[in-house]
Amino acid sequence: MNKKGSIKSGKVKILAPAGDKHSFLAALAAGADAIYCGLKNFSARMEAENFSIEELSRLNALARSKNVQVYVAFNALVKQNELEKTARIIAKIAKYVRPYALIIQDPGLVEIARKAGFKGEFHLSTLGNCSFPMGLKSAKDAGFSRVVLPRELSIDEIKIMAQSKPDDLDLEMFIHGALCYAVSGRCYWSSWFGGRSGLRGRCVQPCRRVYKQEIKQQVQLQAKPQKKEQSKHQEQLQTKPQAQLESSKQHTRQHLPSPVQSESQSQAQSESQSQAQSQAQSQAQSQAQSQAQSQAQSQSQAQLKMQFHTQRFFSCLDFSADVLVKVLKDIPEVTTWKIEGRKKSPHYVFYTVRAYQILRDHGHDPEQKKVALSFLNYALGRPATHYNLLTQNSINPLKKDKDMETGSGLFAGRVRYGGENLKSDIPHFITWEALLQDDILRIGYEDDNFHTIQRVSRSVPKKGRFVIQNSKGIKFKKGTPVFIVDRREKEVWLLIHELERELDKYSSPDVRPQDIDEKLSENNSAGNLENYCGTDALNQSDNRSENRSEKYSAKHFAKHSEICLYGYGDESRIKKTTHSKSNTRSVVGSGLWLSQNSVKRCSPKKIKDVWWFLPPVVWPANEKEFFQTLEQVLSAGAINFVLNMPWQISCFNINAIKTINRISDDIKDISDINTMNRINAINRLNLWAGPFCNVANAAHIQFLKQVGFSGAFVSPELGENDFISIAENSVLPLGIVVRANWPLAISRIVSDEIVADHLFSSPRGESAWVSKKEHDYWIFPNWQLDLSHKRDVLKQAGYTLFLTIDEPMHKGIIMKQRPGLWNWEIGLL
Repeated sequence: MNKKGSIKSGKVKILAPAGDKHSFLAALAAGADAIYCGLKNFSARMEAENFSIEELSRLNALARSKNVQVYVAFNALVKQNELEKTARIIAKIAKYVRPYALIIQDPGLVEIARKAGFKGEFHLSTLGNCSFPMGLKSAKDAGFSRVVLPRELSIDEIKIMAQSKPDDLDLEMFIHGALCYAVSGRCYWSSWFGGRSGLRGRCVQPCRRVYKQEIKQQVQLQAKPQKKEQSKHQEQLQTKPQAQLESSKQHTRQHLPSPVQSESQSQAQSESQSQAQSQAQSQAQSQAQSQAQSQAQSQSQAQLKMQFHTQRFFSCLDFSADVLVKVLKDIPEVTTWKIEGRKKSPHYVFYTVRAYQILRDHGHDPEQKKVALSFLNYALGRPATHYNLLTQNSINPLKKDKDMETGSGLFAGRVRYGGENLKSDIPHFITWEALLQDDILRIGYEDDNFHTIQRVSRSVPKKGRFVIQNSKGIKFKKGTPVFIVDRREKEVWLLIHELERELDKYSSPDVRPQDIDEKLSENNSAGNLENYCGTDALNQSDNRSENRSEKYSAKHFAKHSEICLYGYGDESRIKKTTHSKSNTRSVVGSGLWLSQNSVKRCSPKKIKDVWWFLPPVVWPANEKEFFQTLEQVLSAGAINFVLNMPWQISCFNINAIKTINRISDDIKDISDINTMNRINAINRLNLWAGPFCNVANAAHIQFLKQVGFSGAFVSPELGENDFISIAENSVLPLGIVVRANWPLAISRIVSDEIVADHLFSSPRGESAWVSKKEHDYWIFPNWQLDLSHKRDVLKQAGYTLFLTIDEPMHKGIIMKQRPGLWNWEIGLL
């Protein structure tokens, strides 16, 4: 094993998922280099079965005997009242399991884990949202030896990240599995819709649901046929063009009276016929004009006709790098390929691992490549795309063919009724895939209230008929999709059972509660953990500070007690700072999102007074533009910044400023005087961690203080007790969002089938809309977060800065009048 822990020198590691014992053993049987799994608590996949300390201890011992690394995912958002429990569990992991690494999203847990005795590596979860190159340095400084990259990156962007990474920092990337619609760490959808947070592994997958959008569309309607009472002659007159009318006149002239008639009679008769023809022509033209007006009116009415689009607009296809791993092998800084799927079956784990083993080791062989791709097709996943990997040919995973389905499992067919030798009420389907005995089927999507599970009792060939039994009176809708969700192939299970027999050789440890004080004493760090967990967390003290300002130096205090953040396009609305009645201290400030357009639209005189909110996502392709904009406002004298990733702190040191100037074509080298001015400006910056940093405990805040933050906004998805307990234990001034159009999610993609800035709704009547913000798409619910009437309670708890986010809305958006408490009363699950 080399210094970085690589098992196979020169080869990228294949990291397999495991949500239960059999999946773990399937990963070993397939030859995975490393396995990641979670405990029954504090895992970002709480819906998986997961492991106890006793079980994981035995499995890790077996894996270690085969030179396979085990990583424990401890990547759930940790609340303040869970810090002591967290420290005790990590102490158990350190003593009884001894995994190679912990995967975490909260940087505050690194120090807690160290003081609890953990001596392995720390890997920053993709939920930590380290999405831009400069952020890698911050992650390394925070104690992470590896960063898991976002799934949204292209190969070109991955190369940019690789070229910018610090020494001794590894990169890990996903190569296969399910795609979330939202950027990891930027999804609050499940929490908004019922308190079950995706950041805590309890996502109910609202992005997979059916939504309906009602929009206006022009529809061309055919003109109504004429009434039957009209004579045939009238119809002809109404529809004859001018040339036909002239021909009719000529025919009439040919039948004038003969010359034997008197001249007066002939003239009178001619005048009478001419007058009749003129009247007929006039009548025809009038009726034709009337008909045209009627058709125009029908078309005008058609423009108001509403069209309904009902789809799973946000349900993505899977992601698969498959043959493109040949290119990824040429990026040595990416040391690990990660397969998603801790909720997937042993069958899926086995075949995906084997497929990528072949592609890694024998991808140059066309025949071997075919075998690998057949394994991926056989792994019971959704249809897959390369997503953004190829910059020149990115594929939107929301774009699906008519017969593509995005339910979990392999699509196998659609429900039918009737047919040869079947009654009309018997449900069945013609299978697109061969069914094996003991396969598990799911009829319908997981969010369908009628969905059901059925085991296959006998094999059925491809294009064979499978009759759905034991439906318990359920009436399936015709066309309901059927999925194969698990397969118990004998050959794979023989390998699993063989490993189970080996596992029996390892005994379970006698796991006992860990005394944190004793553990601290062992590490010669007595009393230090209290600084990270907070006095209330360990000592259960309920002493609230009467005057929290005594805990902070003058430098840490913001000049304002309230900020209004104006959204993209609303820069002209920022106002001069208002003052208190005494007119001695400013209390209300204006905020803007940091972007090129915001700076252009903002008055130069106001730039230095604005609170600049850094974006919650920065992509490698946009980093240069981001740095140039930041340099521009720093040069203008801006000092108040809200960072929405803790990793953005690395952008505010003099080395970063030099980097900005080096990479920018538009900025010349700075003089020594300007350098000193920047150093002085950086020293007096007021840097706050923003609400997108997902701060939920005092340990996180302690970390923020150590790396240079002046204050922190707490996560807005917490409950009342969480807000209060954090304030009681914080070592920094705190801010909180009191009113906002807070997003359900932020994504890099949007469906072509959905209209931006128009409401769509769920079957339960929850409405939202999609809006483009700079480089990403934000989804907003049509009700606001509103804790403004809780301001007195929050002030008493110790909050000093209150944030209102005023995002512009399309005039057609109708907001619901709801309390807007989010999880204030119910708490965050």
